[in-house]
Amino acid sequence: MQVPSCGRMKMFPDDTTLYCIGDSIDDVCSNIQTSITEIAKWCNRNVVTIHPDKTEIMLLTRKDFIGPLRPIKLGDHEISFVNKSHCLGFTIDNKLSWGCHIKYLTISMTKKVKLLRRFKSLPSQILEPIYFKGILSSVNYGISVWGNCSEAKLDSLEKINLSAAKLIFKQQIPPSWKSLSYFYKKRLLCLTHKAYNGFCPEQVATIIKKSPNLRNMRDNFKLTLDRPNSNVGKLSLKHRSTMAWNSLPQSVKSMEDHHGFKNKLRYLSTVIDKISFNQSAIIYTKDLTNYKYS
Repeated sequence: MQVPSCGRMKMFPDDTTLYCIGDSIDDVCSNIQTSITEIAKWCNRNVVTIHPDKTEIMLLTRKDFIGPLRPIKLGDHEISFVNKSHCLGFTIDNKLSWGCHIKYLTISMTKKVKLLRRFKSLPSQILEPIYFKGILSSVNYGISVWGNCSEAKLDSLEKINLSAAKLIFKQQIPPSWKSLSYFYKKRLLCLTHKAYNGFCPEQVATIIKKSPNLRNMRDNFKLTLDRPNSNVGKLSLKHRSTMAWNSLPQSVKSMEDHHGFKNKLRYLSTVIDKISFNQSAIIYTKDLTNYKYS
């Protein structure tokens, strides 16, 4: 009996991201073309297919670019340049403003809260866990990344969050109800605690910088807060997570157990609410001299 030969099974890579950094857009385009060519060769050898129509390029730059972009090709297919893209549940735009992502969240959250109104006759004890576990959990996904957006953009989500509170508690919002800004700062603190104690990948742990142990320092668990060179630096995860961490009491920062740290944060809601990213902060320079800046 002759056994028919089996065909080759094709596999498609999903959510694969390539990034290149260069001094100019021409250098970046050249590096991207070289990398895409190498990736295409690897995929052919390993029977993996790249979908050309789902492949796109987005340039992130603060410089104005005048002139046509160099065409980037995947085989005979020319890859298109886009101003926004979807990746791992995020909508990223070429200015990293998170406006497109929050617009999507606003639409999604509005629809879900409208569905919750159908059950408004249920007691608050039932509606509250439905909201937190079924609606707010999806909104808070990745908030430690996109939560550094402007207050004006975040305000649209905050209004929906408040309307949900009025719906759940029959127009009587309890003092314990928390804003999205609170959840953002809490996520920053949890992420920083993991980085500080080595509970996360090395790439994330290198974002923070532990302060040198000085004899005259009352708090040896502080992080070094560098002076950002731009507004982008002030909004960065590195800068904001350091400011939030340094605002905690030393007794909390010294806790090594992550589960115990998260439980402790539940009793520090007032401290977390008071964390401000516009306040003056202490900076420790290389010569170990302290000074303040606004």
